[in-house]
Amino acid sequence: MYTMRVTKEKTEQTRQQLLEAATIVFGKKGYTATKLEEIATEAGVTRGAISWHFQNKQNIFRAVVKEGRLQTLRFIKDYLNSDLDPESKIAGFIQYLVKDRKRKHYQVTILGKLRDEAPPEFEDLIKQITTTQKEIIASLQTTIEEGITTGIFAKQCDAVLSAKSIYVFFGGFFTSQPEMYEEYDETRLIAFLTQFINRLLQTESAP
Repeated sequence: MYTMRVTKEKTEQTRQQLLEAATIVFGKKGYTATKLEEIATEAGVTRGAISWHFQNKQNIFRAVVKEGRLQTLRFIKDYLNSDLDPESKIAGFIQYLVKDRKRKHYQVTILGKLRDEAPPEFEDLIKQITTTQKEIIASLQTTIEEGITTGIFAKQCDAVLSAKSIYVFFGGFFTSQPEMYEEYDETRLIAFLTQFINRLLQTESAP
């Protein structure tokens, strides 16, 4: 029984290793240019390990997107739709995005490259991601509107424009993060960005 458990744990560990490595390689090179040998090298395993766990490049790419980027987006959407107060939702949203930001950087760059390449076999993934992104912006808008109604955010705040701007800001943050923000630790970034966004939402617009 113990041996079986250890074997199962090791198998899952290798699978996660491959997904982490694939996220980095796909994030750097895109789907088309990536070779399975490069993923194996990044993961420190043999090429055969990929075939064992995923069979081919298409399957491992799907797993990277579904268990990575889509899972992240769906978690954010569910969090913003929770029963927390608007200010706590915004703070938690920022904290979640900043934590483990290097992995999220590669998830975002994978998405950009996927849209540029637009392989027909991944049309369904692109649609799922696009739909979830729109849902997140809508949830952000609702959160900001709740904050305006309860007096947490400025009554003249444009909820639609603010929601879109916050989403776009973090897209840019993750695209450029390694070059622009690598020197700052998570605690400092979370504190600064929370303050920055709250000031944006709490500043009265000009009449």
